[in-house]
Amino acid sequence: MSQSNDNEFMNEFHDDLMAPDNKKSINNQQEEEFKPLTIRNFLLTFKEFFIIWINQILCYNKIYSRSIFDKFKSFNLIVYKNRFPNFNKYLNDLIENIIINLIINKDKPNSLKSINCLILNEKTNEVKKKYSINFYQFIINLNKTIYNLNQDELDDTSALIEIQDLGWNEIYTQFNTILFQHIQELKKSNDGREVNDSNFNSSTNFTSDDNNDSQDNDLFFKITVDVDKSIYITKNNWTRLNEDVGGGNNATNSTKFMSIGNLDLKVLNLDFSNEYY
Repeated sequence: MSQSNDNEFMNEFHDDLMAPDNKKSINNQQEEEFKPLTIRNFLLTFKEFFIIWINQILCYNKIYSRSIFDKFKSFNLIVYKNRFPNFNKYLNDLIENIIINLIINKDKPNSLKSINCLILNEKTNEVKKKYSINFYQFIINLNKTIYNLNQDELDDTSALIEIQDLGWNEIYTQFNTILFQHIQELKKSNDGREVNDSNFNSSTNFTSDDNNDSQDNDLFFKITVDVDKSIYITKNNWTRLNEDVGGGNNATNSTKFMSIGNLDLKVLNLDFSNEYY
C-alpha cells in the first residue's frame, strides 16, 4: 500500500481552507461534443470522474466547509467541487500520477488493486470510513498505445478504442449511474438517515452555521493505493505504508460494508465499495 507523500502540504493546506471566502458562484459544465474514443480521451474521462468522486466525499463528510464548494455539472449530474486552485492541482497531479505510473506504464496484470479515500480522526489517527475504487480488470501494455495525457486534441496519438457496444453514450451512462449511487450513499448517515442538505441552494449561499461546520470537525482525509507487493513506486513521490494502515486495523464485527456498484467498460472494469468503522 502506498500513499501520496503530501503530509506537510496537507497540513498547511488544511489551515488555508479554513479561511472564509465570500465567493458565491455556480460553475456549470457545458455539455461538450463527444471526442474521438481514444485511450487518452477515455483515461481523461476517468480522471474527471475520480476528481468528482473525491470532491463529493470531502464535501458530504464536511472535511472542509461547504461554503468553499461550488455547484458544478459533470456526467449530467449536479455535483460539488472545491473552488481552491491549489487543492484542484493536488487532485489533478495525484490522479495523473496514478494513471501514468500504475495504469499506463504498469507491466503486470492487476498490479493496481484499489484507490482509497480514508476519512480519519486527525487527533487519534483512527480511520472512520473508507471509500474504495477497486480495479479487477484493465488492459495491460497501454504504454504501447498512449504516450501522454496532454489535452490538446492535435497531440492525441493514442489508439482508438474499437470495442463492440462500447461508445461514449455507454461510458457516460455508466459513470453517471455509479456517481449517482455514490452521492445517494454519501447523503445518508451510518444509521441510514438523510443528511440535511438544505443549506445548499441555487446560489450556493450558506448559513453561518454551515460555514463553520468543519471548524469543530476533527476529521481529515488520506488517499492511498493498494498495489502488488512487487511494485515499487517510491521514486514517484509515494511512500509505502504498513499493511494495517488503511482501515483494516479498525475492522470489527460492527464494521459496515456497503457495495455501491460497478463499471464494466471493457478497457477498465471497476467496482466501488465503502466501509464504515
